[in-house]
Amino acid sequence: MRTRLPKSFAALAGLVFALITFVAYFPTLFGKVPFSRDMVLQFPAWYDAARSEPWQHYANIGDLVTAFYPARVFAARAVREAAIPLWNPYFLGGVPFLASPQSSLFYPPNFLYYMLPVPTT
Repeated sequence: MRTRLPKSFAALAGLVFALITFVAYFPTLFGKVPFSRDMVLQFPAWYDAARSEPWQHYANIGDLVTAFYPARVFAARAVREAAIPLWNPYFLGGVPFLASPQSSLFYPPNFLYYMLPVPTT
């Protein structure tokens, strides 16, 4: 036996989820991206970058800095050059990039990396 929920309940549930999403992502509308700048600056590639503010402490999210962010930058550069990034020569001795599920090359929100500038310093 199937019961149908009233339309008002579905509308209320949709409104609650939309409100929660808006509150969670509201700071990004003002340029406050949840990215730990100081965590990046601790790694050798960016260690000498100038700091304009004192150090802040974050939870250990090293995978974001060492794996995911460089992969997004690599994919964005390849797509801007109109090339399909099949192989990533910068990781270890080279690894398949497109075949890796963690590259998430065709994941729709990642298209923002391809259109917007991705800061690397």
